[in-house]
Amino acid sequence: MQTQEERIIALEYSVALLKKKFSEVDIQSINHNTTMLLGLVYKQQSEGSEIKSNLTTINYQIGGMQHDIKVLQTDVSEVKSNLTTLNQQVTTLNQQVAGMQQDIKLLQIKSDEHTSILNEHSAILDKHSAILNEHTSILNEHTALHNENTKLLTQILALLTKR
Repeated sequence: MQTQEERIIALEYSVALLKKKFSEVDIQSINHNTTMLLGLVYKQQSEGSEIKSNLTTINYQIGGMQHDIKVLQTDVSEVKSNLTTLNQQVTTLNQQVAGMQQDIKLLQIKSDEHTSILNEHSAILDKHSAILNEHTSILNEHTALHNENTKLLTQILALLTKR
């Protein structure tokens, strides 16, 4: 175990080391930190003033928005009134459409009758087309015979002319 005098010497040595270690560096560090802290305080004061100014602007804008909301409420009331009128008009149109649908059913019946007559006429036309096709075929045969006869007559005429 150390004697009291050895312990005092060790203590004095430790205190001397601590004084040397913390004296210059700590004072500079404290001065630096204090300066930084003062800068932050001034900056926050400036920002606080800016925030107050911004709040004043925001309050002014909110007042304008409240006015706009009142105008929108008036517009919405007008739109509701217009929708009521529109609903009444749609009801009237639906009634008119129902009447038109009945008319369409009657027209469909008449159309069906006309379609039946048209189908009958189409059948007659098909028969006439078949007869016309037969006659066209016969005419084509006669035309071919006529062409052959013309060719033969031309040859006979050419022979007679040479003699």
